Amino acid sequence: MNQRNKHIDPFWIPLLKQTYQIPIFYKYLSFANAKLMLEKHNIQFTRGDGLNDHRDLDICKCDLSIIDALSIRFNIPQSIIAPKLQAQAKWIKSIGVCSLGQTGDNPKLWDDYASTKNWMGKKRENGICIGLDQNLLIDCLIKQKHLISAFVVNYVKDVEKTIPWELSFGSQKEIWEFLYRVYATKDIKWQDENEIRIVYADALTEVYKRIIIDKSCFKYVIFGKSISKKQKFEIEELISTYPNIQKIYR
Repeated sequence: MNQRNKHIDPFWIPLLKQTYQIPIFYKYLSFANAKLMLEKHNIQFTRGDGLNDHRDLDICKCDLSIIDALSIRFNIPQSIIAPKLQAQAKWIKSIGVCSLGQTGDNPKLWDDYASTKNWMGKKRENGICIGLDQNLLIDCLIKQKHLISAFVVNYVKDVEKTIPWELSFGSQKEIWEFLYRVYATKDIKWQDENEIRIVYADALTEVYKRIIIDKSCFKYVIFGKSISKKQKFEIEELISTYPNIQKIYR
């Protein structure tokens, strides 16, 4: 871990260390998407404008009152301010996120991401949860020179206007604080997900970015309670080439 932190600003170290205490990151998926992930042995980052929560990576999280105050004080027309804000909003939306769970038994994540409704509207837990070794995964991505960091998500009562915009042009520490809060703050309505996320800080040109990772990063395949025997067989056949993966049946 010390080697990983060698070139990181001290501001980030305690935040990143939170994730070091979570040895396995869990990805909840439908059967089809889990099968694809195992076939390709990759992980997917989703650009901000492709996330379920439209207020997640969005400029609405920022309190822009300082902009109005400066505009009035220095008589700066909106025709100058608006394009700059639009550029910042576009950048925030371009950040990529890989959303993961901290445990493999989160009922909210099973229900929302690894279950489907039958014709009667009843949920069937027919997806899969894949456990990834945190240390091996992060090191694998860093070795490929991807600009990533992992954070435990913080939940606030109402995410809109919670981040003072003046942090974005303050001291270096204030800029780091601004970025961290953009990356890792979500509305409290999502708190049951207990999310940990890997952030891809370089702007993504496509909605999805998929990165191949070493098969040794995969530690668990957890089968949903309603998965079929045929589906189990397909996954078991796929993971037969994985060196240290374990199967868990819920």
